[in-house]
Amino acid sequence: MSLHEKTARYSSTVLRLLSYSFFRWVAGPAAVPLTILTLFAVYVPSFIISYLKGPDYQVVDDQVEVIVEEPVVVEGEAGQDDKVVLEAEIDETITLEEKPASPLKSFLTGAPIHHSPILSLLTFLINVALATMVSDVLFRARYQYPSNDLSFVRLGYVSHNEAKFLVREPDQTKLPVTLEIHVKDAVAPFDNPLWLTGGEVTLLDNSTDFTTVLDVPLRHPQQRIYEWRTSNNHSGEFTSPPKPGQLSSYNDGKFTFLSTSCILPRFPYNPLDHPLSIPGLRHLAKLLPSLQAQLMLFLGDFIYIDVPKRLGMTAEDYRQKYRHVYASPDWAPVAQNLSWIHVLDDHEIANDWSANTTGVYSAAVDPWHHYHAKPNPPAALVAGSSRARRLGATY
Repeated sequence: MSLHEKTARYSSTVLRLLSYSFFRWVAGPAAVPLTILTLFAVYVPSFIISYLKGPDYQVVDDQVEVIVEEPVVVEGEAGQDDKVVLEAEIDETITLEEKPASPLKSFLTGAPIHHSPILSLLTFLINVALATMVSDVLFRARYQYPSNDLSFVRLGYVSHNEAKFLVREPDQTKLPVTLEIHVKDAVAPFDNPLWLTGGEVTLLDNSTDFTTVLDVPLRHPQQRIYEWRTSNNHSGEFTSPPKPGQLSSYNDGKFTFLSTSCILPRFPYNPLDHPLSIPGLRHLAKLLPSLQAQLMLFLGDFIYIDVPKRLGMTAEDYRQKYRHVYASPDWAPVAQNLSWIHVLDDHEIANDWSANTTGVYSAAVDPWHHYHAKPNPPAALVAGSSRARRLGATY
């Protein structure tokens, strides 16, 4: 086996094993996808040179035939003896054949199969596909789906008498954005069936990534199911929680909340999925109707800024990661009718972050405040007070 063929075989084998691990088990660190792409860069010239050089051969038969002709006497010159000259013809026949190689083994390891151009092309294309899919994971969402035009409204903190809505609308022609709300399936004379204006957004700009929060009062004194709609074509519904100290009027007196963490788009990887797909949320959407939950307590790692690879360190780089989640086709089914409360964790800044407010912290918390902190619960009250708020604390 030539050096180039060995290089092609070994680089391909490691490339394929790492790719499987990257797509199914370990989406980071960045060294994993970069190693895969490096191995592919080594594999391509090694494969081509090995294929063009042709197969290795081995000697299977070596026959030597010696033919001696009749001796010839040559008379010597004066005073010299006669000479006897013998002439011999030597024929050597060497039989070579291509060294045996398992086509299946070569195909699985990515080595060229010299007697089968089609299989060689197929095994080469497998590695091309793997490198392409790794590049797809790394770069496609960032450059093909910046999601700058994303428009959405989501439900944040909800109490028995108020609800917070996060609004993002970059299209200035849609302003002002008006939110209306009413009691669903209102029962007269206790419920008002009319749509009431809950709030209005008149100005949005890039300083907040075109986001703001509407604080909407819930005017009914009892627990109710509310429907909401906005003038920029978003809608949903939610169940308000019972007053403190009371049982829920719905779901047999139970008020259910969910808790989870860690959103990593396109993991496990499926090339047929949307570039912004989130398989975990897709599974959650199937369970939500049976859970009858009213609240999601999300415990952090809403984004993974450095998985599979960090592609920037500015506030816009962090903002784009948040937009990717909210622009995912799997987001609305789990969030349109469910209150989400968020906690900050390390991957919203960097893996195992421990540098306090230095470095990229300011860039990282910029979108965190706009997208998550503002729709979260308000600051907690000081003990014994009905108005004074505790600094830096929430419910």
